[in-house]
Amino acid sequence: MVKNNMREKIAYCGLDCEKCGAYIATVNNDDEKRKQTAKLWSEWNNTEIPPEAINCLGCRSD
Repeated sequence: MVKNNMREKIAYCGLDCEKCGAYIATVNNDDEKRKQTAKLWSEWNNTEIPPEAINCLGCRSD
């Protein structure tokens, strides 16, 4: 889904891809960002999410 300018993407999960830690980590191949995102999401969801599971190019991408 595109809102306002063409860069804003809202994923099926409801997150804005441009601001999402998983998306940012994936497009920049940033392992530190993956670790940060995994830690945060693990806390939010009360479960262990490993950094290697943090990979997303946006579910609405081509």
